[in-house]
Amino acid sequence: MIENKENLNNFIEVAETEHTAYIKIHGKGTFKLAPDFKDFVEQEMRKKIRGVLIDLYYCETLDSTFIGTITSLTLKYKKNGRSQVRLFNVNKHIRAILKNLGLINIIDIFDEVKNDSAEFTNIKATDRSKIEIADLMLDAHETLASLNDKNAAEFKNVVDMLSKKVK
Repeated sequence: MIENKENLNNFIEVAETEHTAYIKIHGKGTFKLAPDFKDFVEQEMRKKIRGVLIDLYYCETLDSTFIGTITSLTLKYKKNGRSQVRLFNVNKHIRAILKNLGLINIIDIFDEVKNDSAEFTNIKATDRSKIEIADLMLDAHETLASLNDKNAAEFKNVVDMLSKKVK
């Protein structure tokens, strides 16, 4: 019963305007929310929008899979030079995690965002296979591990374990 209550408190809201997608993470951004988050961002980027703005005002924390997913998407879209992924309203705890992982200079972080005209709706959770989730987790952790030696050492065991699962 506690697990169901936890899932109700952890959710994602999304909205879009002509050129921007907005995402609000509520509760804890974890591997359970990461696949639907990634799908929404990729869907929006296919529409050739200018950016994705991620509001963390209601977010308590992010796990390494969610952070790695944000990082992977950020790097992918920075590379194409067309769209940007930006974080707003980042609390001290999450900011410390991002700094510890060496992401402060990779992910754009701003104090606040104005999205008065956007109407938010909840993302509907999609059932995923264990392999799909493991594959997303592997990509997220490989991304984090590729950034610096400290991350490579920290996530080596996770990457090794997930690599065996998805093969």
